[in-house]
Amino acid sequence: MKLISQKQDILRVSTNIENFDSALEGGLPENSIILLSGTSGTMKSSISFNIAYTEILNNNSNAVYITLEQNAHSLLNQMVTMNYDLSKVNIVRIAEINKLDENIKRIEQKRNFIMTDIVALRKEVENLKKINPDQDWIYVIKNIIKKLKENNLCDLLILDSLSALYVLSQFKDNPRVKLFEFFEFLREYELTALIISEIPSDSTALGEFGIEDYLSDGVLLLNKKREGLTVRREISIVKMRWTNANMDIFILDFEKGRFRALTKLMD
Repeated sequence: MKLISQKQDILRVSTNIENFDSALEGGLPENSIILLSGTSGTMKSSISFNIAYTEILNNNSNAVYITLEQNAHSLLNQMVTMNYDLSKVNIVRIAEINKLDENIKRIEQKRNFIMTDIVALRKEVENLKKINPDQDWIYVIKNIIKKLKENNLCDLLILDSLSALYVLSQFKDNPRVKLFEFFEFLREYELTALIISEIPSDSTALGEFGIEDYLSDGVLLLNKKREGLTVRREISIVKMRWTNANMDIFILDFEKGRFRALTKLMD
């Protein structure tokens, strides 16, 4: 991160959640690692897509979405049902990672939503292991990010999710060291990263190994509560470096294709 002379120099990435950017002094700090932590069904993937979609349209940026929990078509279909107009961005699906260099030459320089998924990643990992058994999922993910960033095609990264990565890459061997090295790798490439972490409903930790929030520059906590016959979603800022954040708990509402963060007084 570049040294700044005053706080106003910090560039921000809009969450495109009505009334929430103001709680963040204008949005998420650019080039920071943000942990989106929450239980199942709290719209973590949808919020991540919402942020990326807005950033692409408003700033001609390039976003990269690596999904380890569902295939790319499933995620895109989900976004269409939420009334996102995908014709406004260049959807690029990387189905064969071994041909990434060839694909990069054909990708336009702006307004790209680049996706790869668990199917493509698994195929690449299996191919690499035939050559070198030590290569794993983290190696493949790092290689994708590195190549896209070096070609100015990755301003915003979404990894969905850490929880799936732990299972796939056998993270239990030295997890703290591996996590530290991975987060430092992301910082080295100076991109804004949204890292999704799914937590059990009865957990007070923000990640499986208890250090994810420490390593992150910011943490957004998503939750849901049952009230009678309805379920209410909530969003709050647990941590945000370089920001005098509003730590209140907001009601998270999605209606007619837009997210809103409501207080009880506004509801």
